[in-house]
Amino acid sequence: MEMATEFSQLYERYRHQRQNYTITVEAFQVLLMVYPSILVAQADGHVDTSEMIQLNKLVKHLSSKLALEEQPDLNSEIRYLSWNSRIWRGYFLTALRIFMAQNKLEHELIDLMLTAASSSTGSVINNILMRNISPAANGRTGRLVPNGEVEFISLKEKEEIMAILDYMNLLEDEAIAWKVRHILRQ
Repeated sequence: MEMATEFSQLYERYRHQRQNYTITVEAFQVLLMVYPSILVAQADGHVDTSEMIQLNKLVKHLSSKLALEEQPDLNSEIRYLSWNSRIWRGYFLTALRIFMAQNKLEHELIDLMLTAASSSTGSVINNILMRNISPAANGRTGRLVPNGEVEFISLKEKEEIMAILDYMNLLEDEAIAWKVRHILRQ
């Protein structure tokens, strides 16, 4: 009952605030599940093109997993939520925490966030350089090479993932905490 109330209140509030009365309940469920990935993708202050492509892939994945007849187009909603994350963060994460507890989707949520985080390297400079470096390139050729180890999940993304997991009380589960720390090397 708690999820139904929390979800329906958030759904109605969101539709009213956005003046988007065409978003279906099913599409909103997908948006709720992908919301932490949106937070991770915009941890550096914006959602870039590669992250947006990855978020759209996550929407497709969740739509097929929920067996939706029609895949929702949530591009504008993803952009809106990334720009207004401070307004919606508490509402979405609270509803999602209840939803996850009832449906045992903890590992799915972690996988979605890690996928969003790895859609571009953590360092913008290294990301650009990695696209321009051939496998044989080195310092003697005069071509630029990234400094040190290439970071595929940025520190800000790691911090966002940990903050979300802490808020959701998922770090209390030893298996989940180990998995996340092992993947993020923290």
